[in-house]
Amino acid sequence: MKKLVAFSLAVAMMLSLASCSNNTTNVVKADVGSQISSQISSEVSEYPSSTEELSSTPSSDVSSIVSEIGKVNSVSKENSSNKTSSKPTSSKPASSKPVSSKPASSQPPVSSKPEPKPEPPNLSNTQMKAVWLSFLEFQQFAGSSESAFTSKIQSYFDTMVNKGLNTVIAQVRPHGDAFYESAYYPWSKCISGTMGQGVDYDPLEIMVREAHSRSLEIHAWLNPYRTMNDAEMALINSSFPVKQWYESSNRSDYMVQVGDDKRWWLKPGNKEVQKLIINGAKEITQKYKVDGIHLDDYFYGTNVSTYGDTASQAKANTTALVKGLHDGIKSIDSSVKFGISPAGGFRENNSLPSSDMTYLSTDLKLWCQNKGYIDYVMPQLYWGYDHATQPYVMSLDKWQNLVTEDSIALYIGLAPYRLDAATIENQIKDIGNSYKATGYALFRYDHIHGLTLK
Repeated sequence: MKKLVAFSLAVAMMLSLASCSNNTTNVVKADVGSQISSQISSEVSEYPSSTEELSSTPSSDVSSIVSEIGKVNSVSKENSSNKTSSKPTSSKPASSKPVSSKPASSQPPVSSKPEPKPEPPNLSNTQMKAVWLSFLEFQQFAGSSESAFTSKIQSYFDTMVNKGLNTVIAQVRPHGDAFYESAYYPWSKCISGTMGQGVDYDPLEIMVREAHSRSLEIHAWLNPYRTMNDAEMALINSSFPVKQWYESSNRSDYMVQVGDDKRWWLKPGNKEVQKLIINGAKEITQKYKVDGIHLDDYFYGTNVSTYGDTASQAKANTTALVKGLHDGIKSIDSSVKFGISPAGGFRENNSLPSSDMTYLSTDLKLWCQNKGYIDYVMPQLYWGYDHATQPYVMSLDKWQNLVTEDSIALYIGLAPYRLDAATIENQIKDIGNSYKATGYALFRYDHIHGLTLK
């Protein structure tokens, strides 16, 4: 990734703002402070600042949304005792499966002499040492055969093990698509090379198998709301909810177009949207032995008024989704972790992280100080030690003080894509000496090769 120009104010960039195209240099993570002027790098537009004030009492009825989601999740819990089924217990879209030129199988290829699947590693008493494997890496070998895909994944995972890492956070839904055959989402072009077209093998099953055979945990990384642009929408089958909503006369009830890349973002306040996202996470949890489900900082994509919401409604909508995801995942498998990697901005004089105070509309204070929302939080602390407004040590301390619920783990997201190796290695040492943080993740795989981590 090309280097970013210097910022005049504290801004970190987004995990995956670019589309899944050949333009691989424009995807970074974003972090927005309260009432910060919009700043840009020479290549990547920053989120606009938000001046909306959050009221103390949400005006939308988050409790009713959570209650309805809870009814669905309770049914799943009663009906799910293992992960042997290839379909989720909740209902699928009414229409049939998509038609692709290369039909996908819901099961991995069967060899003449099948081997037992390796069991997931147990890292409960070990510091997390993770790396994000983003769609930017996957698109570099899109359209691969099964053997080529497997070979590439084996090489990646071997590198991780040789670096001393123990967890891979693999992106499997960057743009309302899927890196596996799904009842809810179309195949991703990051896998096949063409949006909506499948492959005749199971990429996620291969990743789970190869990770566990190396004692790596694997967390499935989802972007919940961001979907496709018009050209990509035209390629996918109308059986999928996102395409149905896109083609409907009331499209604006379900999605809005956001950003220079003209992608459609699902509306967080729509109950059907929330159920789709939760069902998608439950589907992964049931079909695959993943160790975690992971969200990054993509919640609302722009000022909440664009979605027709007030600031308090947006905050309530985000919490309803987080609660629904947590409970839905646990209804399938209580051992699967659910974590969020939010924007890491946290001004020294503020009592709340920046994304709790801007249009991103998180409620991290609630989620990090109470059971039942998340199992871990991984703020993106993408600054050096001498940053003017977000120096690393201060930022780390702010997050350590925010996470007060003992059952919630604090991991730190680090940025080797923008900071030199010596800085990253020192930051990792600080995490090792932390009284609260118990691990880290590196953004992203392509940028770990110059690091000495053991």
